[in-house]
Amino acid sequence: MPTSWCPDAADLGVVDLGNGVHSVQRLVPARSLVTDLPDALVDHDLRRRTAGRRLAVFCDYDGTLTPIVDRPEDAKLSSSMLSTLEALSESTPVAIVSGRDLEDVESMVRSDRFWFSGSHGFDVRTPQCERIQMELGATALPALDRAAEELRMEIEDIEGAWLERKQFAIAVHYRATPEHLVDDLQLLVRAEADRHDQLRMTGGKKIFELRPAADWDKGRAILWLMDVMGLDPGEVVPVFIGDDVTDEDGFVALRDLGIGIVVAEPGGSTDDALADEPRTSAALDRLADPDAVGGFLDRVARNNEK
Repeated sequence: MPTSWCPDAADLGVVDLGNGVHSVQRLVPARSLVTDLPDALVDHDLRRRTAGRRLAVFCDYDGTLTPIVDRPEDAKLSSSMLSTLEALSESTPVAIVSGRDLEDVESMVRSDRFWFSGSHGFDVRTPQCERIQMELGATALPALDRAAEELRMEIEDIEGAWLERKQFAIAVHYRATPEHLVDDLQLLVRAEADRHDQLRMTGGKKIFELRPAADWDKGRAILWLMDVMGLDPGEVVPVFIGDDVTDEDGFVALRDLGIGIVVAEPGGSTDDALADEPRTSAALDRLADPDAVGGFLDRVARNNEK
């Protein structure tokens, strides 16, 4: 039988809830080593925090619902994962929050039961097929067009690097690039970002990205989605599951409202070439891989049926 996780006594503290009411809760630092995070499948504290409460589930796509692959078009959603998500959506609001373009992630999932938030939240479609694009992202489109044209020429001689022009971002992929060339590639992308006031550089798993220099990320997108979905944070516990460094914004946004779950191997390894130190996360729990994510979502769906 798997070992059930429970908090160490040193992690517990008495929290004043007001009106003379106190509660013993697990105190979690702002960021923890991924290796120190409890497994969401056996975390009794997680079950206690969600027992009897309505959940809303937000999931990244690549590396969370599907394994990471060399080419984005090969990250196919399994029929079992789709069935699990659709079963979950019968009782729980479900949103896919991805860095992919909206049409791209929709084509991978192919269901009208979910909310879709593409381009890190700049582009949204409701289950009723209403599309909402954020104006603060649209203003950067001309700069993205110019930067994509310039970068495409600048990186053409770097082995294995290729540019993906998304609607609200430019992704420079380097999974097939020799390690000794990655620093040169990073400098090229950073220099391009510096030439455009409307753009900022971010990173991810084997990509460098240029995005609108707007105060917007997956965390703000999730909070905005909760509002337009009519979800009261006092009544609904939002759960966000993601694997990449860009998902950390979502974990931070939900620290006081809900639960962040990072998808990472038990060893805490990272596929982010920018990180030389052991990976830390603002998430509260961990799942090992997309198979574990499927198991967790299936358990939530079955618990809702009781």
